Amino acid sequence: MKMYPVLMFLCLFCAQAHAQEAVLLMKPGQPRMGWTFDNGQEFPGAKGGLEVDATVRHNGQDNLKLTGDFREGGMYVQAATGIAGLDIRELSFWLKGLERDHVTIRVIDSNGRCHQFSLRTESTSGWQRIAFPLESYFANQGTTAGAATSVIKYESWGGQKEEQGWKGPARSLVILIGPDKKAAQQIHTVWINNVTIIPKLVEEEPSASKAAGISETIRLDETI
Repeated sequence: MKMYPVLMFLCLFCAQAHAQEAVLLMKPGQPRMGWTFDNGQEFPGAKGGLEVDATVRHNGQDNLKLTGDFREGGMYVQAATGIAGLDIRELSFWLKGLERDHVTIRVIDSNGRCHQFSLRTESTSGWQRIAFPLESYFANQGTTAGAATSVIKYESWGGQKEEQGWKGPARSLVILIGPDKKAAQQIHTVWINNVTIIPKLVEEEPSASKAAGISETIRLDETI
């Protein structure tokens, strides 16, 4: 049998999308890991605090302990941190002690608009990971896309009225807890761990050689 060389030409075109490394929003060594506390002063009555808790660890890391005391009223307490100009593809974090079917977060965009999400969770006292594909959610908002299934409720306010949708990059992230009307006591504590952002993909402009195409000869010897 003869062996026939076959010449194949492969041309490589177009821009490449580079995955971005995850960015941790908890900074060891800084006061409260770079987060701040607020007791929702527009609804008077709530008390509480935010502190680093080294006694309850997860994945070998210290946690933030967020406590809300609603015995005298109030609607929420929160832990917040700034985001240094990152456009979010996905955000995720671990929670312990939530014991309810949702958690509320707020993301402030570059326009100063507050986007509030109630995300579906498990009603458990143990650790659970919350992951939210923010970029996909807004890309598919108003459709039946799967990205919306974790969102129980969405609302937004503030910023410039002519730009009511999402306008990245993000400025800050807020995690809130509020009173639980079904609970006998109204002091609630959650532990927050490993708050992470995966930035949006960045497309690399094609180089001159890539734009022109790259030819490569491959010899394939085949026996019949």
